[in-house]
Amino acid sequence: MKYLAKDQRTTIGELSIDAKKVYDALILVPEGSVIEYSYLSNILQRDIQKKRGILATARRMAQRELGLIFDCISNVGLKRLNSSQIAEKVTTQPFRRIKSTVRSTVGQMHCIKHEELTNDEHVRVIASRSILEMIADSAKQGNINDMARHTAEPLPVGKTLKFLMTGQL
Repeated sequence: MKYLAKDQRTTIGELSIDAKKVYDALILVPEGSVIEYSYLSNILQRDIQKKRGILATARRMAQRELGLIFDCISNVGLKRLNSSQIAEKVTTQPFRRIKSTVRSTVGQMHCIKHEELTNDEHVRVIASRSILEMIADSAKQGNINDMARHTAEPLPVGKTLKFLMTGQL
């Protein structure tokens, strides 16, 4: 654990002030434009890339208060997205993460020595794996495209599962 000297510590109140400063800068960014980390660091008089919590708080505030969404550009800054860019982000990014998380988790499940588990633990692992693999399979871009061709409205869970299994509404 790293301990900070007294003069390096930041109180919650200071973090809130810093988050507000970053928020105030974010809300002025036009759609499609990038605000650089160096600019935000100058506002705070410290490296914003080492203070990710401040950045995350300011982004959440901008989303909650004004519906502004920003995407990270590695080692450059934050880009304010327009509606088309937000739609692209929310229809692809989460599904890549889901599939990656499921692959990693199932890989960990392969390391379990099932003979060392109680029956309840064994059944829980098997059930969890089945559900995770179903989620990963459902999260394929082809399934999303097929569903988009059939409906323009959100479906209840039961109808979504039926569609994923049969291809029909």
